[in-house]
Amino acid sequence: MCKHFRARLIMASLLLPVGMTLGCDGRSPSAPTRTPPTQSPIPSALTVTRVYPKVGATGGSTVVTITGVGFEPGATVTLDGIATNATVNNSQQILAQTGAHSAGTVDVVVTNPNGQTGRLAEGFTYAVFTLTVTPNTAAPGGDLSVSWVAQGGVWDWVALFKVGDRNESYGWWEYTKGAPSGTLTLSAPTEAGQYEFRYLLDDDYIDVVRSSPVTVK
Repeated sequence: MCKHFRARLIMASLLLPVGMTLGCDGRSPSAPTRTPPTQSPIPSALTVTRVYPKVGATGGSTVVTITGVGFEPGATVTLDGIATNATVNNSQQILAQTGAHSAGTVDVVVTNPNGQTGRLAEGFTYAVFTLTVTPNTAAPGGDLSVSWVAQGGVWDWVALFKVGDRNESYGWWEYTKGAPSGTLTLSAPTEAGQYEFRYLLDDDYIDVVRSSPVTVK
């Protein structure tokens, strides 16, 4: 079929701009397919969305979980400019241990190694937490009392532990029921040893303060 149009195509080709050709069916060929250049992925904007727990003791050492996006290995964390001991678990989670600070609410800032920063304004509150136990030495089954001062949460709790045990390995315990202060009484353990009380937050296993040791003998 292409022969039937040869004469017309020759005439048409003389009228085409330089560099343009026609197919044998008289139509312009399709434009060549081009693969677009590969673009580098745009890094996620560094954002801090949550700090848990959002309250800790002025003495520091509260372990907090920071969540967000865009965290890179080697990122650092500061609370009101005070550096923390931080570990980047992944691009969305960092664990950090707070330093000492006076009571008050502060900003939490994450900084990536490239200088990019993310801030959660008023993301953490330092508060006074204390635990006082009497007596410091007790006979097995003897009387003990523990008093607390705290920025109380409804599900905060006080528990008795053997010194060195994990927070999941508690003995006696009681909720504070949101009271900012109070005193609880109990019987000392029947097993001799070194014990301590811990104040834990929000029905979780995060302690913010520990009492002086109690010797049972």
